[in-house]
Amino acid sequence: MLQARVVPAWTVTVTSAPSRAGVRTFSETDVYGRRRRPINESFNFDEILKAARELPAEDLPALIGQLAQAHATALARLTAPSMAQSEHDELLSVTEAARRLGVSVDYLYSHHSQYPFTRRQGRKLLFSSLGIDKHIKNQRA
Repeated sequence: MLQARVVPAWTVTVTSAPSRAGVRTFSETDVYGRRRRPINESFNFDEILKAARELPAEDLPALIGQLAQAHATALARLTAPSMAQSEHDELLSVTEAARRLGVSVDYLYSHHSQYPFTRRQGRKLLFSSLGIDKHIKNQRA
């Protein structure tokens, strides 16, 4: 039996009689061919849908607010760059940058202002490793 109650601070608590114990798993795969991870029994879409149908009308704004918060959180996780993708940028010397770009050191000194990944520390010229990689990818495309 599904029970829903609204508690202070716009929190909706949905509970039901235990239908299955433990964790349910899925045998199908996602669009990338990976097996879906188990979802805790506490996440039951049928219960949420039933609560949306059976809650009193005055409690629906709280439920909608909770669903919107869950929706926004899931979207933020999907659109945020993962920590594995973020790389540490390293500043390279003129010699190393020239080697990676395939130009001479003299040419790089003369034309450093044309490259957006140039950094200056006092009189010393340094070049962003990630910037060079991005530049090379753009040149090949």
